Amino acid sequence: MRGCDHTMPVAIYAWLRHPNDVVAAVTECVRCGGDTDSVAAIAGVDGIPRELLDRLFEWPRTPEWIAAFGERSQTKDVPLIASALRNLVLLAIVLAHGLRRMLPPY
Repeated sequence: MRGCDHTMPVAIYAWLRHPNDVVAAVTECVRCGGDTDSVAAIAGVDGIPRELLDRLFEWPRTPEWIAAFGERSQTKDVPLIASALRNLVLLAIVLAHGLRRMLPPY
C-alpha cells in the first residue's frame, strides 16, 4: 500500500490542474518521474483523445477490447496463438536489449 501514498495525490493533482486536457495531465504526471506509467494511467483513465488511441499498437488487442476488459463487460478472448506470437516477439526484443547493454560502450 505504500505506493498509493505518492501515486494517488500526484494523479489527483494533475487531473485537478488540467480537468479538460488529459494530454496535459498525463504529460505532467510523466514529467514528475518515478512510477510514471501508473500515475499517468490513473490521471488519464477517462477522456483519452481518439488520436492517441489510434496510435496505440497492442496487437492482438485493440483499444475497444482493452476498454471492454476494463469495464469488465463481455470480452472476446484473444486467440492463444496470437498472444503467444506477440509474447515471443517481445521476449526477443527484451533479450536483445539486455544483451546489447552488456556490450561496450556501457
